[in-house]
Amino acid sequence: CNWDEEQIDSDYNNIIIVQDKNLALTYTDEFNQMWGDTGLTPNAGNSKFGPDKTDITQHTFTIGGATVECYFSPSDATNSHILQAISSAQSQLFFGVYTFTESVNADSIKSKYQSGVYTAGIIDQYSQSFSPYTTLHPVMGNKLQVYSQSHSIYHNKFVLADVCNLSSDPLVETGSHNWTVSADTKNDENTLIVHDAVTANLYYQCFYQNLFDLGEVLVPCQVTGEEELSADENFKFFPNPTTENCQIEVSSD
Repeated sequence: CNWDEEQIDSDYNNIIIVQDKNLALTYTDEFNQMWGDTGLTPNAGNSKFGPDKTDITQHTFTIGGATVECYFSPSDATNSHILQAISSAQSQLFFGVYTFTESVNADSIKSKYQSGVYTAGIIDQYSQSFSPYTTLHPVMGNKLQVYSQSHSIYHNKFVLADVCNLSSDPLVETGSHNWTVSADTKNDENTLIVHDAVTANLYYQCFYQNLFDLGEVLVPCQVTGEEELSADENFKFFPNPTTENCQIEVSSD
């Protein structure tokens, strides 16, 4: 989400706030590389942007029991990690992207779709004229929707993998990095990959609604990797309806 009124009031974006000292310090290190100093006064002689930057930061963190990856462009080969997120999908693969010109990403998504992974995506109309749309639309059909409005844009850039498969690796990849060569080789961008089922589910709920609003309905998420109650077990769910906390009482062990 850029910091302007249209982005906040009209456009489709996502924001994630991670409360973790080590991750915050990693962003600080990246900022200081562009600032040119660790103090309050910038040093233009030392500051580095774009291709002049080097990979100086930590990339893997454990936050609240979840693995979180962090990458900065263009020093960290970010698109290779986005491709890893796409290729990790075994059951479901969903994506929403504003500027999508990277053919390798489209080829990877196409391969997953054709291998039987349940796949759906949203792109902004800005990307409809580029080759990834030509690659994916004939294969995905209505499972690839184009957001086309005169008053707003679909500005997200995210991947969701295996959001319903808890025995796999549910993840969210998100950040400022568009799926373009420029984002990967020239622009200063940041990307997070959050390996967490709850976070992935939150993003899934939003994506489901976005796709529904465009006229396409996903098959409801059937969560796997959880033990289910058998039909003959007696249990009580209360209060019903509930707005906050609920309780489940099961008669068996």
